Amino acid sequence: MTSQTRTAARSNWSRVVRPAAYLLGIAAASATCVALAFGTAKDEATRISQDFYDTTGLVMNFGWWWAICVLAVPVYFVARSYPRLAVVAFLTPVVPLCASAHIFFIRFGETGWGDGLEGLAYIYAGLATLTFAGVATWGFIAGRRRGASHLPLSR
Repeated sequence: MTSQTRTAARSNWSRVVRPAAYLLGIAAASATCVALAFGTAKDEATRISQDFYDTTGLVMNFGWWWAICVLAVPVYFVARSYPRLAVVAFLTPVVPLCASAHIFFIRFGETGWGDGLEGLAYIYAGLATLTFAGVATWGFIAGRRRGASHLPLSR
């Protein structure tokens, strides 16, 4: 293998495979958090007093759902290193999060405990969407300023 061939192979790795691996890692982490949120949920409501029940973790364990916020860091770095992939980096954790809010809404209504407030799960999904959009935009701007356009999508 000549040095020119090795350089071309490294170039392909950094242009295509590396950002794809980063995005797949973010997607896998996001999907794992959603799966753990549903998998570690309580089986039944907890009775607090004669008339009150705690249904907080009935369908979903929200601790794992909040863990998705940690993915803002890799979203920023992918958007900064590969500005042309900023939208994809933004959508990668958001799609499983919004899907889980919808699944939560449906499952909670099926338990019989639903009173309409389970629709508030969409508020968190919306706020997380705004957060990831802001982080990806911030990374996009920072990447454009430093001239990091590693992935030639228009060639």
